[in-house]
Amino acid sequence: MRSELSKSGVQSIAPTFPPQDDSKLADWFTIFNDLRLELLSSTFIAHARGAMALLRWINTLPNTARIRQVVTVSCNFDYQPHRTDGDEFYLTPLNYSDLMEKCQNITVVHSQDDPYVPIGAGQELTDHLHAKFVSYETAGHFGSEKTEAPELFKEILSS
Repeated sequence: MRSELSKSGVQSIAPTFPPQDDSKLADWFTIFNDLRLELLSSTFIAHARGAMALLRWINTLPNTARIRQVVTVSCNFDYQPHRTDGDEFYLTPLNYSDLMEKCQNITVVHSQDDPYVPIGAGQELTDHLHAKFVSYETAGHFGSEKTEAPELFKEILSS
């Protein structure tokens, strides 16, 4: 995606985030805060646990913050009270009204055959955020099985 954006003259940043399995939200928030972006002209594309970190970070921004576009890819649904591992990424519900207020355009991307995050998680997130839902049949968990998404690239540029 970054290569395609660059070819189209769109500046992009792909920061290095902590390993997903043992990371803390505070580590992710520090990286997001250090980006120092003009939010109103920014599009955030985040995958899996990183997408949940992004949404939780947006919830911490001032009420006046506005973001042009957010695209979550293979993002699990936020609130999973049945979990016993204490994973802070999923312990509490997101503030959906806050996210909808701050984000001008939200798209949830998911694949029907994702082996890690069920399609229902993407649909549930879409419903709560009143977002656009882009579904793939055989993209798996994006990045593993599917590494290019020209349709998604066009979607991002057109929004």
